[in-house]
Amino acid sequence: MTDTPPETLDAPPATTFEILRRMSRSLSARLTDDEIGQRGRDLARAWQDIASEEVRQDGLKKEMKARLSGLSSEAARLATIVSRGEELRDVDVEVRAVIPAGVVHEIRMDTGEIIHSRPFTDTERQRHLPLGDAPMADAAPPASPQA
Repeated sequence: MTDTPPETLDAPPATTFEILRRMSRSLSARLTDDEIGQRGRDLARAWQDIASEEVRQDGLKKEMKARLSGLSSEAARLATIVSRGEELRDVDVEVRAVIPAGVVHEIRMDTGEIIHSRPFTDTERQRHLPLGDAPMADAAPPASPQA
């Protein structure tokens, strides 16, 4: 295809040429006043988006830091348990009155170990005094001595 270039291209008037291909290139172009105004609005919106994203990320960082702190606390708690080889647990305990000895034992039900002993209080001592044939109304039947 041969064309004659328009006179505005500063080419000699009778020059002929052939178009090899058409393509697009990124080249500098002067903005119109409207385009400058639009780019300014886009820039303001971009700065607002950046500020919003920074606030969002700060919140996420705080959440992640708190979660990491909780995980670290749990790891420290478990490390203490492992190093000691023991931990606190809720264990069923039975309180037994050993009537002949006049003592009260607290006994672990999982191991049978006596964990605490003390003498009867005055009230407990009086509950087990023989007062005749009738047992006291609020007295529990005496347990067989096992400890």
